[in-house]
Amino acid sequence: MTLTSPTGARPRRGRPRHQDSPRARSRARRDAPATEQGASRVAGVATQLTTVVEVDLTDVPADRVLAVVAAGAVHTIGDHPTVLGRVDPETGVLSRPSAVHLAVLAEDGTPDVVVEDADDLTAAALARRLAEGHGSAQQGTLGVVDTGSLGALVDTPLVGRDRSTVLGIGAPVRRPVVVALDGGEVIAVRAMAHLSLSYDPRVLGTADAARFMSSVRHAVEGDLA
Repeated sequence: MTLTSPTGARPRRGRPRHQDSPRARSRARRDAPATEQGASRVAGVATQLTTVVEVDLTDVPADRVLAVVAAGAVHTIGDHPTVLGRVDPETGVLSRPSAVHLAVLAEDGTPDVVVEDADDLTAAALARRLAEGHGSAQQGTLGVVDTGSLGALVDTPLVGRDRSTVLGIGAPVRRPVVVALDGGEVIAVRAMAHLSLSYDPRVLGTADAARFMSSVRHAVEGDLA
């Protein structure tokens, strides 16, 4: 006599039910509602985005590129206050400092030089402070890394735990470009470089990042150079 289930179907001996299969268990874990602990853990995981602009550094001496670009950045932050911000990795709380402390980062991302209240300094004064190698207990609210001095054309600097925006400076390259001259356009050889801003999108939106980088480009190509 053959035994059947209450529905009349013959049981499949030795085979797991669908809901007990590894694939089903994996799908159930994936589709299950997030717990409070899991949601907090996801919220604390940050990604980063990068916005890149091209800047003309023809009129900037090679030994002043870092200072001029940094000055262009810190002097325009007043018009773009959302650039400065930090999400606490433990609590997820967003804070926006008002002070502009510039941190020149080493290759491993740690502050090499920190200039406090950098937005109060001229480009020349900032260059002197950077050359003197001022240190500080501050981690810096805006990071800058000059990978162009190592030959990199463009970089996506790593945003660390202590700041949410890092500005990268690429190596200037002389090449033909179209420039405006006397109401017209000419082709001239210029020293062009890429500036890249890596940022935490929880702190800064893509449109705000683009506007800030456009302001930095105009500042560098204007009076600061």
